[in-house]
Amino acid sequence: MIPADILALIPGCADGRSPRVVQPLSGGRGCNLVLRVDTDAGRFVLRQRRPPLDRPGSAAQAELRSQMAAAAAGLAPRVINAALDGSWLLMDFIDAGLWTEQQLLSNDGVERLGARLAQLHDLAVPEGLPALDAPRIAMGYLQQLRIADPRQAELYQPLLSRVQKLSQAMEGLAGRTVLNHGDLQTGNMLGREPMLIDWEYAQVVDPTYDLACLLTYYPRLESQLGRLMESAGLSNLADQAVLALQRERFACLNQLWDAANASKAG
Repeated sequence: MIPADILALIPGCADGRSPRVVQPLSGGRGCNLVLRVDTDAGRFVLRQRRPPLDRPGSAAQAELRSQMAAAAAGLAPRVINAALDGSWLLMDFIDAGLWTEQQLLSNDGVERLGARLAQLHDLAVPEGLPALDAPRIAMGYLQQLRIADPRQAELYQPLLSRVQKLSQAMEGLAGRTVLNHGDLQTGNMLGREPMLIDWEYAQVVDPTYDLACLLTYYPRLESQLGRLMESAGLSNLADQAVLALQRERFACLNQLWDAANASKAG
């Protein structure tokens, strides 16, 4: 399950000893293999990307650089070792529970997550990470769909056009480009603060992107939007204007992602 050359780099296995425990973890959505690895030297998580290494909206080296930057600020698990191309990374195992939707929707949960996002969005953008190119990502998803089901791809063509128009509309509105997690679901939040894991879809874009992600995944957060924006430091009128467009654009990208991945699974 773990290639020998990678296994030798895990603390406690360098001398040829086998891990005490190798346990598959949830997550990865079929695109990655995620394993908990316990050795005499500690507990770790090994995350390996399945081919292809880079996918629309998800570049292996961008994931690695994003997590390393967040980890240095205490927002993500420490990266212990990794492949130069980002094909695998070894990190600390965080012994904390995953968030629940109930926790996310609570006043305390919204405020804690918002404060966490404010910290993340204040980080310096890792060198070499390009800004989000939403139309290119949308075209990538649509191309995957064309290969699997050309007729269905035609039905989703209007979403690409809409992403292009929304991106043009946002060019004069977005205030700053910062590091966003890009996939804020409860399965990617650990512990009370929380710690953020799975940086596969991290993006450099206006900070409202992470809020748009949350509202797309959890529509019930609408009732907590004011509290969330204030906690994240995004409560002025300009942020609200950008978020309105960002939400629609993220929802279009998410629909295309769902369609492309459903076609591959089928």
